[in-house]
Amino acid sequence: MENQSLRPLLEPWFHSIANPHQAQEQALSKLIGGYRKTQYGQEFGADKVSSINDFQRAFPVVTYADLKPHIEKVMQGDFSTLLPEPPTWRRRLPVGRGGCLIMWSEAEGMTF
Repeated sequence: MENQSLRPLLEPWFHSIANPHQAQEQALSKLIGGYRKTQYGQEFGADKVSSINDFQRAFPVVTYADLKPHIEKVMQGDFSTLLPEPPTWRRRLPVGRGGCLIMWSEAEGMTF
């Protein structure tokens, strides 16, 4: 007997395996929708991105060092620099010297 309670959770995953190109386009569309609301996305013209090729042309490959100024702004409370909305959950973990800040945004389903 199949466990029906897991079906709603697994259905999108099965769909993405069956249709990977469509799943990638949907994921990009959702991400770009969020980027349009951020300072980072506005900096690179997220409002003009409508395809994978547009995204690759607009957004450069970056390193942590490139993102560090934006991350520091987020850690100081300016979430709009990288996040489309304030995180719904955040915790500082005692890792290393400065700790590790973990944030979760429900609407975007993203961890930062």
